Amino acid sequence: MNNKLKNYEIHDVAGTHFLVNVSQRGDVFEKPLEINEFGAFVCKYLKDGKSSDEIAKILSEEYEAEYDEVLKDVNDFLNVLNEKIV
Repeated sequence: MNNKLKNYEIHDVAGTHFLVNVSQRGDVFEKPLEINEFGAFVCKYLKDGKSSDEIAKILSEEYEAEYDEVLKDVNDFLNVLNEKIV
């Protein structure tokens, strides 16, 4: 997944997060993918080289949530993201 994200940046516009493919050239452009704050957090840490386990640990500690539940949410998000980005 980290490899796929290398061409993407997270942009915040008026409180909304978008994942934007910045490597696009030519006439056809991939529409930016709107993501929520959780998704932006996950993408940021993925781009920093963190694993899904590490991200879940960070989130569960920061928000005092159950690790297993957060890990499931992270993995669910990654599965959706994997389907959406090229």
